[in-house]
This record gives sequence, structure tokens and C-alpha cells, in this order.
Amino acid sequence: MTRLLLIENDIDYIYIIKNELEHIVGKYQVLVATNRQEGISTLKAEKVDVVLCNADIAGENAYKAPTVIRQEDQDVVIILSGARLSSKDVISAYQNGMNAYLLKPFMPLELCACIDSLLRLKKQNNNIIPFVGDKNEFSLDTRHCILLNNKKEKNIYLTKREALILELLNKSKGNIVRREEIIVNIWEKKDGEDLYASRSLDVVIARLRSKLKECCNIQIVTAKGIGLRLEY
Repeated sequence: MTRLLLIENDIDYIYIIKNELEHIVGKYQVLVATNRQEGISTLKAEKVDVVLCNADIAGENAYKAPTVIRQEDQDVVIILSGARLSSKDVISAYQNGMNAYLLKPFMPLELCACIDSLLRLKKQNNNIIPFVGDKNEFSLDTRHCILLNNKKEKNIYLTKREALILELLNKSKGNIVRREEIIVNIWEKKDGEDLYASRSLDVVIARLRSKLKECCNIQIVTAKGIGLRLEY
């Protein structure tokens, strides 16, 4: 369920948005703050996916509101709404971290469509993992299972398990990840000692090493009897 923090001082508008999103659309939980300070306090205390902030509440320098919100949460989707921001202020708000601006009045379903689009884009972007490699040249696209060459040269096409293993090892880059942990996470086995999965892991690692050796200096190092470590 998507959690939305609504920073708004118009009680009637709060009722309309909250009722529409929670009871008609039905896939939202709406938290409400009636002023900017209360909104920031709520953001500190609660994990939310989206902040919808009335630009009028944000004050004369409404375009700076995204900066304040970003100080508390770098990942949250920020939408400002209002009828008073100039084009210059809207541009500044985008530069300060705003994701969208909705001109009032708007229908709640317009808001839903905007949120769905932004969260979909965010999810797609989250599938691209910075993968430093040699001279910052690679990123790992876990959705399409590709090790992307950021210099627009040869990409490395992976299987799903190869991509998942690289992602897991990259999270602990330089540190050993135990074989049992890899088997439990990638093969979804309750027992990390599963013999079939262990043999499959050896095959996948051998194939993955071969692919990496052709194009980059990313190495998968074996810590005998313990696990694997990623080096680059």
C-alpha cells in the first residue's frame, strides 16, 4: 500500500483527497499534516512513499520546500500543488528536488495517475545499480539482466541468476558472502547446504567469471570453504 503524506491546511480539500485515495481508489494510506512544521515532524517519524505539499503552506519561498523535505528523505517522491507559483519558482522547485507540480484545482484521479507514473519510473530507476568496476564504467540492470557499459561499448548479457548473484556480491563488495547465504537467497532454499543448489552455484559462477573476464576487471574471488568475494 502506498503511503502518502498530505501537507495541506484546507480541511475540505484534505477530506476530498483522503476519502478518494483511501476509500474509493483504495490502495493508499494518507497521513495528514496541516502545516509545514508538522509535515516535517511526520516525515521524520513515518516512512512514506509520496509527499504532496500545498505550495501556499510552504510560504513565499515554496520552491525551497523540496530541499527541506530531501534533507529528511532522499528517496521520497515530492509533489507540490498550488496556483501561485511562477514559472521561475516551478523550475527552481524541480532543481531543488521536486518530482512534479500539480496546478490546483485538480481531480484526485489526476493525482493518482501522477503518483502511479512517478512510482513506476522510480521502480525502473531502482533496477539500475551503480557498479563501479574499472574506471566507473559499469552499471547493473537487474530488470533486464545486463551489465551495462556506461561508455557505450560492449554490454554483458546475464542470466537471471547471474545478475542476482552479482547484485548480492556487490552489496558486500570486498567482503566475503557465504555460499549458504547465496544459496538461500538465489535458489530460495531453506537449507544452505542443498547439494544440487551448491553444484548449480559452481556452474553459474564459472560461467559468470568467463563473461566478466572477456570485458572488464570485475573479479569473483573464492574464499575456499567459506564463500565468494567481489573485487574491482
